[in-house]
Amino acid sequence: MANLYVRNWTEFPVVEVAPNNFRRSIAGELTGVNLISVKHPMKIPNHVHENEEQVMLIQSGRILVRMEGQEDTVAQAGDIVMIPRGVRHDLESCGCECQFLEIFSPRRVQNLIGYIGRIF
Repeated sequence: MANLYVRNWTEFPVVEVAPNNFRRSIAGELTGVNLISVKHPMKIPNHVHENEEQVMLIQSGRILVRMEGQEDTVAQAGDIVMIPRGVRHDLESCGCECQFLEIFSPRRVQNLIGYIGRIF
């Protein structure tokens, strides 16, 4: 029997959640993790997560991160972006592809396959 708690990203479907923004999602009871692949051009509109912290672990490429009260920043491979709950933010591609892990705590039900409703 396979280990219930060990999976490979290829086991999860890819969902295009915004133009040129592709996501694979997994979730436990409290934490959600997404593997995000971005193609240029891509823009996630300004939004806020009232109840969740968001962490982005940039694996490859670059992405422009705008956060309320902070200077605009181009995050690149090796960077960690922490977005506190309640902080407005948006993302935009920087002329190249980008891949990052995105962690939400607590998990966002909006990221689960089958969710019907507003994502942003």
